Amino acid sequence: PYIAGLFDGEGTVSLCYTKIRPKKSNPNQNIHGFKFVVGISNTYLPILEMVREIFDGDISGCNVINLPRIRQAWAWKVTGRPTQLKFLQAIKPFSIIKATQVSLALEYLDTVQKVGGRINQEIYEKRVVIYEKLRDANRRGFPKEPSHHPKTRLSGEAQRWAK
Repeated sequence: PYIAGLFDGEGTVSLCYTKIRPKKSNPNQNIHGFKFVVGISNTYLPILEMVREIFDGDISGCNVINLPRIRQAWAWKVTGRPTQLKFLQAIKPFSIIKATQVSLALEYLDTVQKVGGRINQEIYEKRVVIYEKLRDANRRGFPKEPSHHPKTRLSGEAQRWAK
């Protein structure tokens, strides 16, 4: 329960849409993809080391500002599907503030079978809908449109479902 509370306050579920690179067979066409990361940031390194000890993952420094009143921040991140699944399933029953994000993250992980593998249009469209819902759940302040957006590749039916 403590780690779920820590995640509710300091954690993040991030699903980014990227144009990864041009196709080798057709350099004018981009390969599109999603990058999914789960993590917790904090200035107290021992707590993140405890999380890493239980769930694996990596810890890296966040701040590059070297001012007397600014404490060093650290980020624990986990990117592998098995570890993400283990972590999210463990905190799901106890998460309150980020319960929606945790549920959407688990829904996304259900669409991931093999890293780097091709996916069909149905899976792609499901991921885009999860991307939209997660973006809305994470949104603070005024709405902001991303510079590139996966929705442009959705079929008409999936665009209606995503709304």
